[in-house]
Amino acid sequence: MSPLRRWSGCWRAGCALAGAPALALALIAPPASSTEALCIAENGGERLELRVPASADPFEFHTVEFDQRFRVSAQYLSPANKLKTYVYDFRGDTAVVIHAAEYALADADCRSPGEGKGFGLHRVYSRTYEREMALQCHAVCD
Repeated sequence: MSPLRRWSGCWRAGCALAGAPALALALIAPPASSTEALCIAENGGERLELRVPASADPFEFHTVEFDQRFRVSAQYLSPANKLKTYVYDFRGDTAVVIHAAEYALADADCRSPGEGKGFGLHRVYSRTYEREMALQCHAVCD
């Protein structure tokens, strides 16, 4: 059998990967992906962490609150691969949405385990006393 014919048969059988170990590893090891998001909220020297696991339930929210100053809620919808955040201000006994944001987690840049690229740094102000709250979320890559 001629060497060219042997090479042709080997190519069809997948032998070409033997000459390209980096390509073979890339095909074997899946890229890191996000299974949860981590949001950091800061207000008046206080820092709260909000871990948001992926969920298919569109009514599942995770919430943290700054003692009747601000409330932060978030949801990570796994079927749509998006993170939604909401910031509320309190007006009497009622929480009112003052900021909402949505992020595509495909943009998380999960190249390796750890914290992915951050999604914007938002500064949100309350109506009363113009209190400032900073919010930034990251994908947690595994």
